[in-house]
Amino acid sequence: MSARTRALGLAAAVVVVAVVVVIVGRAERNSERQKNLDGIAAVRTLVGSRIDRPIDYRTPPGLSCLIYRSGARAFALELCSDPGGRVVEAVDRRGSLPRFYSITSEPDRATLTMPPQKVQRLIKGIIRRAQKGH
Repeated sequence: MSARTRALGLAAAVVVVAVVVVIVGRAERNSERQKNLDGIAAVRTLVGSRIDRPIDYRTPPGLSCLIYRSGARAFALELCSDPGGRVVEAVDRRGSLPRFYSITSEPDRATLTMPPQKVQRLIKGIIRRAQKGH
């Protein structure tokens, strides 16, 4: 076998390995994205009809997060939306370890929304209640 044939064979093998790595990487990315989307949806389901009754909020850069009680745990559930209203993060703190779900790197993939005006109204309500001492 000539050196040229060996070099072509090696190059073909490298291309095949690269293609396999890309395919596996995409599959893992899609699986991770789906896990995060499912987690965000699960937290939203747990919040349920209390969506308009958050007990607290936080505003990390670029997000507005509403925090909800679950049972005895005051800060158990959290839903975060971006300025466009896309729910891009959620936290479930009900167990011994918190579970975080995020698609902030791909906000266009969000499947849930919360109108930004509504989120701001809810935050203002929390602030008013705190100022009144409730």
